[in-house]
Amino acid sequence: MRENGFYKDNCILTKNKIINKMKTKSSMFFLITVMFMTLNLSGQGGAYSSFLNSGVEKFKAGDYAGSISQFDMAIYYKEPSGTAYYLRGCAHKILKKYDEAIFDFSKSIQLGPNFAAESYLGRGMAKIEMGNARGAISDYDNAILLKPDLGNVYFHRCLAKRYLNDDKGACNDYKKSLQLGFKSPNGYGDLPELCK
Repeated sequence: MRENGFYKDNCILTKNKIINKMKTKSSMFFLITVMFMTLNLSGQGGAYSSFLNSGVEKFKAGDYAGSISQFDMAIYYKEPSGTAYYLRGCAHKILKKYDEAIFDFSKSIQLGPNFAAESYLGRGMAKIEMGNARGAISDYDNAILLKPDLGNVYFHRCLAKRYLNDDKGACNDYKKSLQLGFKSPNGYGDLPELCK
């Protein structure tokens, strides 16, 4: 029997399980992205870089609210900074401040190409948290146009399509995510069985 588009038994993902899996994945994705940013930011000087680096360190330590204040200062010193908006969006997303995250990811997309694909992914994740699966899929589509080799984007789009009862589309994206080497840290629920 289906409830809200998903089977009720334990071997099928329910709407809440999908959302909970997305939450865990999104936190891990953002943390990994921010950790790699440390390499890209080292060696830069000035107040902007100082605040940006401090924000990254606070983010890595789990102080997301503290990182937001540092990213705020980085934006103050260098307004057109897609990087700072992207990072602040990551922190807002983890703190479940979805409207703020969507604003920051949108601003990052507007300001430049550095993290556009990742910003589309982050914005899609925030949208799905707010129940906007169609908006999330649109953002995932844009991320794929920019970086078609990001397996995690296909996986998140798979979950959003599953949320909308598009099992065929979900299976296509699930298979593509596996082809690209994506490995879900939380398992795949019923997807392997569904997508045989």
